[in-house]
Amino acid sequence: GDLLIEGVDINSLNAKDLRAIRAEKIGMVFQNMALMPHKTVRDNVVFSLEVRGIDEKTRHEVAMRAIDAVELNGWDGHYPDELSGGMQQRVGLARAIAADPSILLMDEPFSALDPLIRRQLQDKFILLSAEMNKTTLFITHDLDEAIRIGLKGSGLTVVSDAGDAPTGGAAADSPAVLEALLEAGAERGRGLTLLTLCDPAAAAAAHAAGQGAELVLRVGHAFSTADGNPVEIRGGVESLSDGTYVMSDAGARGMTLRMGPSAVIAIGSLRLALRSRPSSDWDTGLYTSQGLDPRQAAMVFVKSPSHFRAAYEAMADRILVAATPGATQPDLRRVPYTRVSRPLYPLDDI
Repeated sequence: GDLLIEGVDINSLNAKDLRAIRAEKIGMVFQNMALMPHKTVRDNVVFSLEVRGIDEKTRHEVAMRAIDAVELNGWDGHYPDELSGGMQQRVGLARAIAADPSILLMDEPFSALDPLIRRQLQDKFILLSAEMNKTTLFITHDLDEAIRIGLKGSGLTVVSDAGDAPTGGAAADSPAVLEALLEAGAERGRGLTLLTLCDPAAAAAAHAAGQGAELVLRVGHAFSTADGNPVEIRGGVESLSDGTYVMSDAGARGMTLRMGPSAVIAIGSLRLALRSRPSSDWDTGLYTSQGLDPRQAAMVFVKSPSHFRAAYEAMADRILVAATPGATQPDLRRVPYTRVSRPLYPLDDI
C-alpha cells in the first residue's frame, strides 16, 4: 500500500528525501530519552536544527520556546546527568517539538518513570497536544494511561485495544477496556466514549428486553475466561440491529460484514456496542451502523492493532495503542508461553 505524509508517498522517495521527511515532518519521543551527555539541555533540544544548518540565533530562540513549553526554564545550560529522570524526559519532549513536526511518534515515553512524575508528564502532554494540534501516535502498554489521556485530552482520542483483535485470532470478547473505563469513572466523562465487545448472550438479552429497556447484564468472556471474568453493568438499550453493514472506509471498501444481532447499551456517557460474532474492527461502520458517530465522541476504542488507522487517522486528534490482554497481546513479554526454550529475545536479556 501507500504511506502518505502530507500527500507525499514516502515509499517513492530516495534516501536523501526520506531523511528530510524524518528530520522535518516527524518528531520522536523514546522510552529511553537518548540524550547526548556531552551537550547541554539547550543543545540537545535543537540538535536536529543544527544538523539542518539553521543559524545559531534561530536555534537559541527555538530552544528557549521549547524549554519553556515543558517548564524547564533555567535548566538550559545544564547537562543530562544533572537532571532527574522526569526532567530528562521533558528534554526529550522539547527536542521532539522544537523542529515543529507534523507528526509526533511517542514510544512508551513515560513508562520508566515513577507514578507521580508519570502523571505530571501525562498532563503536560495533554496540554501540549491541544496547543500544538499535532497528529500523535502514542504507544503505551498501560491501559489506564491511555484512558487517562483520552478522558482529559481535548478532541477525539482513538485507542487500539490491540490484545483482543478478532482479525488476529482473538475472540473480541474481552471486557478489559470496559472494566478499566468504569474504574476510571469514564461514564461521567466530558463526552461519549465508544467501545465494543462480542457477547452473543448479552446481545440476545438486550433484544429480548427491547429498545428503551433498562437492564443488568454480565458481559464479556463469552468464549474464554483465560484473561479474566465477565463484568456486571447496568444500562439502557439505546438501539438494536441485525449487525449487518457494508464497509465504506479505506482498506476493505465494499465488503459486507455480519456481526449478528447487535445492541448499543448506554451506561452514562459510555456506549457499549455489543455484537454476536467476532468481525473486523477496521471500519467506522462498526459504530455508524449502530447509530453511533465516532466523530462526535471524545474517545473511541477499536479491537484492531493497525488496520483501523486507515479509517480513523484523519479524524483522530491522537491515536494510542494499548497492550490489553488477549490472544493478540502486542507485548511478547506478557504472553504465557509454555513451549518456548529460554533464553529467547525479547523475553530475556541476551
